[in-house]
Amino acid sequence: KQHQRQQIQNWAKELNELIKVKIGVSKIHGVGVIALRDLKVGERIYADIKPLVFGLPYDYFDRLLPEVRAILLEQYPRIAVGEPFAYPTLRIQAYINHAEDYNYSGMTDKLIKDVKCGEEITENYCMIPGAQVVFPWLKC
Repeated sequence: KQHQRQQIQNWAKELNELIKVKIGVSKIHGVGVIALRDLKVGERIYADIKPLVFGLPYDYFDRLLPEVRAILLEQYPRIAVGEPFAYPTLRIQAYINHAEDYNYSGMTDKLIKDVKCGEEITENYCMIPGAQVVFPWLKC
């Protein structure tokens, strides 16, 4: 029983640390990647993390940050009936918009500037190998 309680506490802590961004409305174009809390230079956004399986019971979701709880329930509604879930399940980089004044490097998967809660994560597509072919509308 003690081991189970410790595992649940570990899962809640890990999820609260792991989930840093969400896909949301962009001021640049359509949807983008939005910071859920203040993030520091050098932090990763979790793009290359292999999905981890969590068995955090729904009864313990009150231990999660409200924004983390909302993201998980939105993506995995069956959590409410006790199903385990894997996170992350998508490559968040696909939703990062281009900006000349960018704050993220897709080459290193690290922030190159501090980002405030609610701010959009952006990258300079011209830094991506082959950008001229993939993004002909850019002046790289």
